[in-house]
Amino acid sequence: MRQWLSFFIVLLVSESSFAQLDPNRPNPIFDFDEVIHLTLDITEEEYNQKREADPSAMYHWTNVLKKHVKSKADLDNFWQQLEHLEYSEETIDSKYHIFFSDTIFKEKFCTFVKMTKGDSFYKDILVFKKEGEVQGIGKLCMSCDKASFAPPTVFTDCFGEYKEFDRLREKNLFE
Repeated sequence: MRQWLSFFIVLLVSESSFAQLDPNRPNPIFDFDEVIHLTLDITEEEYNQKREADPSAMYHWTNVLKKHVKSKADLDNFWQQLEHLEYSEETIDSKYHIFFSDTIFKEKFCTFVKMTKGDSFYKDILVFKKEGEVQGIGKLCMSCDKASFAPPTVFTDCFGEYKEFDRLREKNLFE
């Protein structure tokens, strides 16, 4: 009986090791060792009221809150516009890094690529860094379950299809 138990344990350990070496296993979207969460200090209602009163005064806010990041120029523009805004910044506890890389921010297989329309309000922004260098950003609209990622070369077509927003809410990372 002891031999069977030992054999079973060895088999389980071998299976999990091979699963990690599987070349077909989806990759994380970003290679990172640090995640910074930026929260823009404005509500959607405040933004709409100020924009209605003076649209030109909301130029910087509009670029960061509403615009998708589709190119290197958009990413450069994002950093320039962010300098003019009020936001809070916190480092996400490293205990969430495996959750991010293995569950939320990883390439996934799509059943279909959904096209989303309508306005998004990207108030939560995650900055992924490796050794202090920015690897990419994820702009999240937690109220409408939409996201925009940079650089545009990362594979994020399925983001949201696997209930990533619900899983993030369960961890209470965005309030």
